[in-house]
Amino acid sequence: MLLQLLLVLCMIPQSERSCSDDCITPGWLTVYRSRIQDDQGEDVFLRGMNMDLYYHRYDNNHDAPFDYASEEDIEYLAGIGCNSLRLSLNWKMFQTDAGFQLVDRYLSWCEPREIYIILDMHVAPPGDRISNRGIWDSTDAQEQLIQIWQNIASRYSNRSCIAGYDLYNEPSPYEPQQWWDLSRRLVESIREVDDKHIIFVQSASWDGTGFRIIDDPNVVYSFHYYQPFVVSHAAATWSGDSPVPDEYAYPGTVIASTRWVDWSSDVNRLRLPAENWIEWESGSITVPPGVEWASLKLYASGDVGSVLFDDIQVLCNGNQTEVFNWDIEESSPRRAGEARSWFFYGDGDYSGMVSSDSYGGNQSLMLNGSTGSGTWVQRYSFFTEPLLRVQPGDVLHVRGMIKAPENFGEISLCMEFLKGDYFECDVHWIRNDISRLTQWAEDCEVPLYVGEFGAVSGSDPQSRYNLVTDWISVMNELGLHWSYWTYRSGSLDEILTEILIDGFLWNQ
Repeated sequence: MLLQLLLVLCMIPQSERSCSDDCITPGWLTVYRSRIQDDQGEDVFLRGMNMDLYYHRYDNNHDAPFDYASEEDIEYLAGIGCNSLRLSLNWKMFQTDAGFQLVDRYLSWCEPREIYIILDMHVAPPGDRISNRGIWDSTDAQEQLIQIWQNIASRYSNRSCIAGYDLYNEPSPYEPQQWWDLSRRLVESIREVDDKHIIFVQSASWDGTGFRIIDDPNVVYSFHYYQPFVVSHAAATWSGDSPVPDEYAYPGTVIASTRWVDWSSDVNRLRLPAENWIEWESGSITVPPGVEWASLKLYASGDVGSVLFDDIQVLCNGNQTEVFNWDIEESSPRRAGEARSWFFYGDGDYSGMVSSDSYGGNQSLMLNGSTGSGTWVQRYSFFTEPLLRVQPGDVLHVRGMIKAPENFGEISLCMEFLKGDYFECDVHWIRNDISRLTQWAEDCEVPLYVGEFGAVSGSDPQSRYNLVTDWISVMNELGLHWSYWTYRSGSLDEILTEILIDGFLWNQ
């Protein structure tokens, strides 16, 4: 099947469309040390817009990418000073000629308006979303991506309107070396058919840490910048298992992470088998000093066999509190087969999984072990929404349903206690944070491209305006190339558009 797909891709003809003799086209872009220059040797700063092309809808609607924008949209973007578009492509578009038709359409719109195009492989084989890790487990998927890029490069090798090829959006390998090995092979494959275009290479992590130099002089190094994340993605429910808190403003004090302080070891423990579902309670748990949040901890140690937990409730000072995914019915959007915002860790022979044996619904949490201990917990980075906000001296009671027919160990419903680590975030912090990357680029004499930055519509409008203004100011001052995420964003209102226009036209 893979060989058949590759043969189909290879037989797709070179695009025959070209501008007429009186058509103005953008000149070739080339990397010269730390700069991007046109064919006249003039420095060019790419300041543009991401066109997400509804890449995430492609599986269900193959027409979606073609409905994303019209020529009038490109005319508008050219008129406000946008000089480049980053097109978010889905590899599945290239299982037919749809991907090439889409790129050809944007070329026909962008060439006469002298807007550069960056082709971004936003979704890579074999998955259907960004940052899928299936490619790192599949040699076939890697070969598929290599062949797709070689066909793209072969087709567009003589099109100067294309600034370059962004090989893989947010690679997220298990180990950085996996990405650097694949990126080397991608570059080598592209150079077999195209020695003109710039290649955009992201780091192994989306924030730009851990760059390595590619053995090719015509490479731009790319990273995405959304810091501080709790402001840029405030109230987002889709960025991970846990909702992003929406209580932080920019500029101002924001949370960087949560830190473990203690846990409630002195609670009631179930030491007998429970053949059927029983209600269990922790007893009184007093919040210790220096604590801001409490996290549920479902704990077992010793020879418990298989123990199930369901319908977890918490009382704080006698009042019912809201527990995120308390009935284990929400599945994780990122971790297949797991429960949203519940995370397992353990030692000995303990394992954790979601079970279909449920007290009142379809799912419960299982711990299985005979030596060591295991825990289900809701603690997850700085996403504090699943955590319970508490104060020192508060009295908590945890209740839940437990089933443990083989229990000869200990089972308990506990709490972990955490506090936040904070920092003052303003334009000076952003400049200092980005400078860690610009210093690397300066030392290596290579250009940097911020392929994505932006703030979602759930964030406070004034914080969003302040943040984007400062991002653009810092990027332009540091001579970075950039592209805003994204054209069809609900956050891109009139005020934010004016901020972007000022950024596009900066120093012109």
